[in-house]
Amino acid sequence: MLQANSRPATTIRSYGMDLLRWWRFLSGWGVAWDRVSRRDARDFARWIQIAPKLSRGHWRHRASGEEPSQPVARPAAGLPNPVTGRAAPGRLYSASTRVHCETVLRSFYAFHLEEGTGPIINPFPPARERRRFAPIPASAAVWSRSATISLTALLRQSRRAGWAR
Repeated sequence: MLQANSRPATTIRSYGMDLLRWWRFLSGWGVAWDRVSRRDARDFARWIQIAPKLSRGHWRHRASGEEPSQPVARPAAGLPNPVTGRAAPGRLYSASTRVHCETVLRSFYAFHLEEGTGPIINPFPPARERRRFAPIPASAAVWSRSATISLTALLRQSRRAGWAR
């Protein structure tokens, strides 16, 4: 689907890495991807907060089967790189990685839910909307001349009808 929408190769790789992380988690618990419950999704969200990132050797050394003669010294997490000045990546997954992973999994299960090929519920439900007012039915919309909803008129009408809290 991503290739059909001509997404960059980096986006496809990023989605693939998030799915791989998810499937490894499920494999560790012995759960099939299409038998996942919301409890499993919750456990994954908790696990990714505390799990350290996998550290692997350089790809050149893995391909040849040899180990480097001396281990590569990496700066401690949070210390700036002496050349670039950027902080070294931490041992744990960053908040943006966790959020991206959950978004990828939510869209993955939404796709399979639409196609009828996965579980009957999406284990990663959409985030709750934090509304101050109850949802207003579409029939109650009052349109202004520019065809945009007049929010003050909607709020006034919702208060009259008793929809607002």
